[in-house]
Amino acid sequence: MQKKNFPVVEVFTNAFLLNEDLIEELSTVLGKNDFIQVSLDGLEDSYKQQRGIDGYNNVVDNIKKLISAGVNIRINMTATQYNEFDIFNVYKKSIELGCKTFSLSFVVSLRKGVAVRNETSFTEYERAINLIRLHHNEKKINMNLRIFTPLEIKSRYAESINQEDLIYFNDNVLHWTIDAEGNIYNFIDHYKFKELKIGNIYSDNVSKINDKNLDIQRKILYKKFTNTKCANCSLLKSCQGGNYIDNYPNMNYPGKGCVANV
Repeated sequence: MQKKNFPVVEVFTNAFLLNEDLIEELSTVLGKNDFIQVSLDGLEDSYKQQRGIDGYNNVVDNIKKLISAGVNIRINMTATQYNEFDIFNVYKKSIELGCKTFSLSFVVSLRKGVAVRNETSFTEYERAINLIRLHHNEKKINMNLRIFTPLEIKSRYAESINQEDLIYFNDNVLHWTIDAEGNIYNFIDHYKFKELKIGNIYSDNVSKINDKNLDIQRKILYKKFTNTKCANCSLLKSCQGGNYIDNYPNMNYPGKGCVANV
């Protein structure tokens, strides 16, 4: 499979093992709409605490080299109990480095994140994102923000309203996620279900992958919330029932972290 088959490519990496040859190759292959997302989960001490390696300076150096080579960089920070006090500092570091985007997410319940999530503070996370937004607006910072608010926080502010459009297109089907082994899914957390695997870029041809993709899309293309708790929720258009994969193969239920009383 070639780059020309994909209008937008995003590479997710910790950037620890990048070298000058790889950076040069990436700068040649990736276009103006493509991104490399680099995980930077803290400054020196909190990075080491979360990642378990002393690689902060190496990662920052590689970010600088990628930006100098003309590659669009999105720094992503995953907030956990180990680094939540450093969220604003990593945001400011992203500005200093000249990144195109700063992305922030609360640790999700995948793999080792299941236990870590229970120990991470939603209160501290909300305080940090409010501080970032205030600073970003006041200083008119020329860097994109992608801040993901977990349902446990977002649903606190839900109100009851009457609405008619209760069928939502699942935009997860619009992209592919390819893991280190070449396995393809529509979204990263689909790996938990074998039937949602689209194929493998090394062992399957394009025709087989496309056929499987269409078959999966038919199963998850729409979410319908008529006669559910979500039907009268003011957040439905942005939340669309939370993380549907929590309820898969059922899709039309609120996410497990929802605390809305509507």
